[in-house]
Amino acid sequence: MQTKDISVSDIKVSDMCFGGDGNHKYLTLKYTDIDYTIFSDGARHVWAGRSPYLRDTYRYTPLIAALLVPNITLWPQFGKVLFSVLDVVTGALVYHICGHHLDQRRAKWCAIIWLYNPDVSYVNKFYNFWYDFDSWREYSWLDEEEKEKGENREERRWMEKQNKAARAQRKKEEMQRMRQLVDNAYQCDPRIARFKEEEKQKKLSQKLAKQQSIREKQLEEERLKREAEEKQRLEKLEKENELKAKKNEEKKQKEFVKKQIRKERKLLETMFETYDYFAKNESKRIDNLKEFDKIIKIYSLEELQTFREEFSRLESEDSKRDFFLKKIDDLNSKLDSERIGLSSANNSTNGQTNNISSKKNWSYDDIQLLIKAIKLFPAGTPDRWAVIAKWVNDKSTSGVVRNHRDVIAKAKDLQNNDQSQSLKEEANKNAYKKLDDSHANKTTAPVVSDTSTPSQRFDAPRTLVDLNANPWNNEEQQLLEQAMKTYPTSLGIERWDLISKCIPNRSRTDCIARYKYLVDLVKSKRDAKTAIHTNKK
Repeated sequence: MQTKDISVSDIKVSDMCFGGDGNHKYLTLKYTDIDYTIFSDGARHVWAGRSPYLRDTYRYTPLIAALLVPNITLWPQFGKVLFSVLDVVTGALVYHICGHHLDQRRAKWCAIIWLYNPDVSYVNKFYNFWYDFDSWREYSWLDEEEKEKGENREERRWMEKQNKAARAQRKKEEMQRMRQLVDNAYQCDPRIARFKEEEKQKKLSQKLAKQQSIREKQLEEERLKREAEEKQRLEKLEKENELKAKKNEEKKQKEFVKKQIRKERKLLETMFETYDYFAKNESKRIDNLKEFDKIIKIYSLEELQTFREEFSRLESEDSKRDFFLKKIDDLNSKLDSERIGLSSANNSTNGQTNNISSKKNWSYDDIQLLIKAIKLFPAGTPDRWAVIAKWVNDKSTSGVVRNHRDVIAKAKDLQNNDQSQSLKEEANKNAYKKLDDSHANKTTAPVVSDTSTPSQRFDAPRTLVDLNANPWNNEEQQLLEQAMKTYPTSLGIERWDLISKCIPNRSRTDCIARYKYLVDLVKSKRDAKTAIHTNKK
């Protein structure tokens, strides 16, 4: 064994003896084990000539009590010294014994394991004690000032103050030296490095175990999710298969029924062809054939089977003919009753919707208003059909209120009708005619008496002659818009003369009338839109 190992053993002995004694005296957490107290009590009984087992909880060999009798007679820490020395001796014996069977390196490690005692609690307790150790040395023998030599009380107090400061400084230096020694030992202690590595590995293993647990939990959740999805898929597939099988069964049943119906029809046709459909002439034969087709098409499979069985049981041809005619009459009566019931139901439904249907009756004036509104509000107008319906309702004199659906239906009807073009042309002519009449009423010269004094010149009758009754086309409308942009209002009276020269076949009066007509249209359109938005709010 090396000298360093022996030094560690010496430190261990001194720690057990002196450090443990100081801890036991001055610290709350006692360093001395309770068993050592029991050993000492047992030794006291042996010294008095009694059995050590008179001490409660003494359950050790009496030899220990006998060996520790010097605790009573000589020094209370004798047992600790004895135990520490025996511990070092045991380490040396371990080294020598293992040296006979192992190499020197392995024997050394066996002795080190015994001496260093790698228990983490013991090591931590050892370093905690020396970190918190407070020396009881006073260093009074190193005082530089002798208090008794002071001439008065103030000087003695000063000397005492200086001595205390020097003692505190020396104690501080001693504590720093001891802590530096402990720090060096702590940093060089291989047990501490091993404990830290074990703690690191423990935390790492806990972290890995936690991650593994989370991963296993995620895998378990994914597995359960897959199982649930697979179960749901299988249930869905099973339902689809059941539904498919049910549909196939229904299809087979329908095919079977159809096949049986065809079979029954074939049998009945064969039987009736034998009797030539109970007809004596061709016209009667055709009538009976029609009724026979009606029966085989309307009757179900059970009815056809019943009809064939009853028909086959009859023997004479007359009875079979009567049976056939009777079935025809019954079927026709049933159909007539069903037809009457449907007719009455339709009549009651029509009676409830008379008021609604009456709203869809469009008069000639309302159609003309609709055509005008469609031109007034072209495609792209917001809420176009609602605006058109509102405008038509405002202008109509029929008193019928229509919504946008009625307007759309009538517009589609006019678009598909051949008379729509003629109605549009007639609406244009009527609009211009009304416009001319209104202008004629506004510009007609007033009646002037002979005695009146002329104050103003009226040229309206001359301008009425220049009106062109033909409707404006797109080309004329574009020329008018371009001319109005070219010649501004600042030109005054000459403006409309210049505009009329840009449009062939249109006079000054035509241009003014067209302009006023467009202004009225824009105003009407704006009013209708405002009314629609107000109603929505």
